[in-house]
Amino acid sequence: MHENGHPTSQLATVDDYIAGCPQAVQPILRKLRATIRRAVPQATECISYRMPAYKLHGDLMYFSAFKQHVGVFPPVRAREN
Repeated sequence: MHENGHPTSQLATVDDYIAGCPQAVQPILRKLRATIRRAVPQATECISYRMPAYKLHGDLMYFSAFKQHVGVFPPVRAREN
């Protein structure tokens, strides 16, 4: 098991990711997922870096569950000069 409670094997879908989380956090993750899908319905959903990711013309955002919190992450982009 990974430190956030997820299996270390490759996850195939966001459903797999959420199902692998503790029961208490699953409703929060489902609500976060629904909010993202509602806000950006054209985004593609996938697993990247072992967490749910959304792509639209490149990386859009990620989310993940941890022991004491849920994180929402923007992609890291190189600074353009």
